Amino acid sequence: MNNFYQRRARTRIYFLAVLFLLWSGIIILRLIDLQIFKHDLMKKRAINQNQRIVKIIPKRGFIYDRKGRILASSVLKDSIYFIPPDGESKARQLRKIDMINQIIRLSDSELKKIRERINKGKSFIWIKRKVEEEKAREVKRLNINGVYFEKEYRRFYPQRNLASHVLGGVNIDEHGLNGVEKQYDIQLFGKEGTALFLIDAKRRRYQLKILKKPIPGKSIMLTIDEIIQYIAEKELENTVKKFEAKSGWLIIMNPWTGEILAMANYPSYDPNSYPTNPSLERNNSIAYIYEPGSTFKIISVAAALQEDIVNERDVFDCENGRIFLAGIKIEDYKRFSLLTLPEIVYYSSNVGAIKVGLRLGKEKLYKYLKSFGFGERTGIDLPGEENGILRDIRKWSSISVGEISIGYEIGVTAIQMLRAVSAIANGGYLVTPRIVKKIISDNGEESISLIPPRKILIKDVARKMTQFMEGVVEFGTGKKAKIIGYKIAGKTGTTQKLNDLKKYSSDSHISSFVGFVPADEPVFSMIVVINEPKGEYYGGEVAAPCFREVAKKILRYMKIFPKNDGRKILKYAIKMNGILNDET
Repeated sequence: MNNFYQRRARTRIYFLAVLFLLWSGIIILRLIDLQIFKHDLMKKRAINQNQRIVKIIPKRGFIYDRKGRILASSVLKDSIYFIPPDGESKARQLRKIDMINQIIRLSDSELKKIRERINKGKSFIWIKRKVEEEKAREVKRLNINGVYFEKEYRRFYPQRNLASHVLGGVNIDEHGLNGVEKQYDIQLFGKEGTALFLIDAKRRRYQLKILKKPIPGKSIMLTIDEIIQYIAEKELENTVKKFEAKSGWLIIMNPWTGEILAMANYPSYDPNSYPTNPSLERNNSIAYIYEPGSTFKIISVAAALQEDIVNERDVFDCENGRIFLAGIKIEDYKRFSLLTLPEIVYYSSNVGAIKVGLRLGKEKLYKYLKSFGFGERTGIDLPGEENGILRDIRKWSSISVGEISIGYEIGVTAIQMLRAVSAIANGGYLVTPRIVKKIISDNGEESISLIPPRKILIKDVARKMTQFMEGVVEFGTGKKAKIIGYKIAGKTGTTQKLNDLKKYSSDSHISSFVGFVPADEPVFSMIVVINEPKGEYYGGEVAAPCFREVAKKILRYMKIFPKNDGRKILKYAIKMNGILNDET
């Protein structure tokens, strides 16, 4: 009997031992599976649950004007994020978001995105990045469980709309969207860093360590002068509003170096709140293609002088203000009879300019159009520049030479036209416009590589063209650009725009004026383009006065006074005090 019970006891022990061995084996196999075969997967899950590697966006470099005044900087702001507490219902999470929304006023799209992430059970949700200080402070006072704050850099433009189309703007991650911010994004941005964050059992986020330090961006000094930019923008705005125009743009350049002193567009925008309207963010100074009209006559006349086909003593029969090309009538704005070559420029005769162009011929005219850089980008260091339109000579019609000689059948940008006129101002050299003067880093300054100027006119032709353009302002179509005591060289332009039927409209015009000051020793060249002014539309009536007002203020700012004439200096001083008007 005892043997029977002993055998049963041993059987139970063996059975339990086998079960234990099987259980232990299963556990060991499971541990082997987890620790060896699924080690990487389990490690990744643990990291995802308890750790997060995040990017650290570096501080973006400053942007300065040519005198070191800050145009763009980066400041620290609070970004708000949400880590839903464990076990908390989605309804309660949504109520927390609604409480915060009462303060920071999220857009419908932002709110929708946050709600979608909550409903999907996401463990990390951005609520709003780079919030204004007062709003962030109010949210902090709510002391909501699961809502946290992190400091991030936000781009700040202290002058708001000033030079907005030059500067451009940045996105939420501090990358450039347009303008200098986009063109020099690599230099300005720097290099991202990374940090490892630990999330505890209550889903709170703690910084563990910096894995890679961010490298701040380099700073940039522009060729722009903040004061000149302000003058240009203010006067351009005044002109656009006065003539109820659709838009306008204005560029001021050093004709010797190509440095842009101001580039204004109206309407403008505040880059602190970057626009979503593509037409508003476009820099028309370099991107809007238009037919230049009579400003282009100085190109065809300069080309004819360079080829020695005409001279200043030549007299042209302007046929009482009309000419026929292949049966198509082209008229002057008034009936001219005999005009010398300079007078064709002074009074902007279409008939006279066409006859100059016909003497030149299409092959030579085309050669000079290419030489002046039309039909291709100027190379200015800004994104969005257009080539303009210069058709291949094989596609020219029987009237193309005449039309192009007066600024039709060709499309230019304002920067192209200004560069061409600057070649007359500087004695015949085509320069490359530029907007950045130098790049500044902790290691010193980096100079910008410059493209050497290209000789396109002999000095004597440039001098004669300068004299012709002085006559335009002194007693021609550009008299409203005159400034007492100074020699001003300029040319007016008035162009009919094409309507929807591709026909020239008598109600839609572009008015322009281009020139340089002082004519004998140019300090700056300038172009003013006004798009679709109402009422008056001639360039001499609309754009020339804007040129004058800008030039007057810049000359005063630069302390460039009339020379060698005490009477002129006295008149200048009196006029600057508002006693004399421009006709005095």
